[in-house]
Amino acid sequence: MKSCTVQKALFQMENHLLKDDIRNNTEEIKKCIHKDFIELTTSGNVYKYSKGDKFGPNINKTFIVDDSFDVRRLSFNLYQVIYKTNNIDGDIVNRSSIWKKHFSNWKIIFHQGTRVRL
Repeated sequence: MKSCTVQKALFQMENHLLKDDIRNNTEEIKKCIHKDFIELTTSGNVYKYSKGDKFGPNINKTFIVDDSFDVRRLSFNLYQVIYKTNNIDGDIVNRSSIWKKHFSNWKIIFHQGTRVRL
């Protein structure tokens, strides 16, 4: 698989997880989230996915800063994405996710967000 194809797919998946209709739908979340998913949140908490979880609305209208999105191959079916997000309040967050290709589907297995102090 070409890396530009992987980058496009993972950019779409990250954006997919920012949509309110996905964040509030347990079945859609289950399609995207690996069963062992862990997140180190911007507030410093550790979140572990449990079947049936919802993420709630994207209340700050967070979006990906397009030109910050970078993909690194870690192994045959494992990729890391690194990017920045911004929101309506002007908060900037450095983010990193690890995605695993499972058959023809991508599943996020790890995510971390760290606020940028200005």
